[in-house]
Amino acid sequence: MLEQPKYQSRKHLLHIAGLAISYFIAGRLGTWLAMPPGYSTALFPASGIALFAILRYGYKIWPGILIGSLFLNGSISVLQQGLSLIKFIPMGLSIGLGACGEALLGAYFLYRFTQSSDPFYQVKNVFIFIVFSSGISSLISATCGTFTLILGGISTWAQFNETFLTWWLGDAIGILVITPILVLLSTLPSNRFHPKLIGEGIFLVISLIIVCKIVFSDWLGDIQDPLAFLPFPLLVWAVYRFDRLGAIASISLVSIISIWETLNGYGPFFIDGEFNCEVQQLVKFSF
Repeated sequence: MLEQPKYQSRKHLLHIAGLAISYFIAGRLGTWLAMPPGYSTALFPASGIALFAILRYGYKIWPGILIGSLFLNGSISVLQQGLSLIKFIPMGLSIGLGACGEALLGAYFLYRFTQSSDPFYQVKNVFIFIVFSSGISSLISATCGTFTLILGGISTWAQFNETFLTWWLGDAIGILVITPILVLLSTLPSNRFHPKLIGEGIFLVISLIIVCKIVFSDWLGDIQDPLAFLPFPLLVWAVYRFDRLGAIASISLVSIISIWETLNGYGPFFIDGEFNCEVQQLVKFSF
């Protein structure tokens, strides 16, 4: 009779550890797009992983978010910026608890208003997911994080608006981009794709990357604005052949490439001028 609880407890701890590791890795990837001092980023995939984990495994997995956030921000504050461990601990806990609150509230909104953990079950679910689970819940992490940086002396009140907006948008976009993909992947039947379709999917991804690099980077020099619509036929192909997973994955890929190239100063969405210098500084800092 005691074996089952022990097995469940061990499994739960493994889920928490897996979430912490995934959060840390995804967060480090997100810092490539970070603005100084490296905490707020234009796309934070870890927020999407955190919300998915709560939706998939329940509220009790939240310690994995806190642990992952502590290690992530510790790697920035202590290892990169030389902040003392004593000073970092309260700051790290504050930022980590903000990340936990964001994921917990995002999942609560979806459960409360839709009685479902699937963001795509009905049109209402999609609306709740975008507005509440992504937009509103992200305010918690952005608020905790921004005030923590200012009170900790890492940022200033003059940078409040910029830091808060970047933090909020980065977390919200991370949820919108990453969570739907993970939800769809977790619900796919094992026999959904046969080898022929997998090969088609790989070819589609490669084609989409090439087209996006042509449109949003300087591979072929300056691209005229009408050519910015080149990815659309591939997006239609993805939706037609791969249903919801194809739509979400392909849109996410286009979003990530366009954001990255715009921050590097390329593509039709880049605006010349002083923004150019600022963006270049941000990108250089993030590396």
